[in-house]
Amino acid sequence: TDGGNGLSPKVAEGAPEEAGTPRIVLENCGHVDPLSLDDALAHGAYEGLRTCLDRLTPDEVVEMISASGLRGRGGAGFPTGRKWSLDRAQPVPKYVICNADEGDPGAFMDRSVLESDPFRVLEGMAIAGLATGAEQGYIYLRSEYPKAHRVLEEAIALAEAAGWLGDDLRGSGKAFHLEVRLGAGAYICGEETSLLDSLEGKRGMVRVKPPLPAIEGLFGCPTVVCSCTRRFVSMAASERSSTPSGKCGPSLRQTSSTICLRAIAVRPIRRPSCTPLRDCQRSARTSSLTACSPIAQRPTILRCPSVLMETPT
Repeated sequence: TDGGNGLSPKVAEGAPEEAGTPRIVLENCGHVDPLSLDDALAHGAYEGLRTCLDRLTPDEVVEMISASGLRGRGGAGFPTGRKWSLDRAQPVPKYVICNADEGDPGAFMDRSVLESDPFRVLEGMAIAGLATGAEQGYIYLRSEYPKAHRVLEEAIALAEAAGWLGDDLRGSGKAFHLEVRLGAGAYICGEETSLLDSLEGKRGMVRVKPPLPAIEGLFGCPTVVCSCTRRFVSMAASERSSTPSGKCGPSLRQTSSTICLRAIAVRPIRRPSCTPLRDCQRSARTSSLTACSPIAQRPTILRCPSVLMETPT
């Protein structure tokens, strides 16, 4: 059942926040009405996109994302700024894709943000489109998330009506359109090149690289594929025009990671990437838990309170 404001109860309670813990992805989860654009704007939504439209050129947006140190959450830690820069140098047409095919058992990071704060995801995708020159975006959503699908469709309609999506973004003369496409439940389609095959109506199969999707992706065109959480952080970087969160070590760990703890309490939390698992375990108040991270491709049962999990690794 919903928690009154349309949020799932576990998300509406809010993720635990401790001193020194950056909250970017989960900042507004449980604090905003997911289908109220006015509420989202009051909590800072579209400030980043407004900055990009009014004060920055696309090249400056790419440079800012590069300077933020933002990297991917797929394991390789590929710099987001480098991906955007590579895609920007390619000819049109281009595409931006949000990979929301969350198939890892026990994982619900994407579901939490899509159901609770959808406008931030839409904003992040629009920023990526503006920076790379893409005018069409797709959210590839797990078919087992009907509520997230409904919320996204309604949020897209509201954003289009307000001019944050469509042929003319807030009178700038720049266009960005967005559609939601449902996956068919294939786990392999969480991999970016398999996802591209699925979007093209084919059986999802891993493609050989190179070429990278940023050069030859959807329908053979340059394509940027990013996760939901990276959309949030790129939005925050554009909004704050600085490193999106405090440093926690090497550049690969400049941002925090969202992980899921499944035990007595099931809720998403946000911690810096080099946080010892022991500290996360105390927050969950349990001695046995399952940790699911965007970095780890499968959940790991952890029963030792002294085990450390430093992501990315």
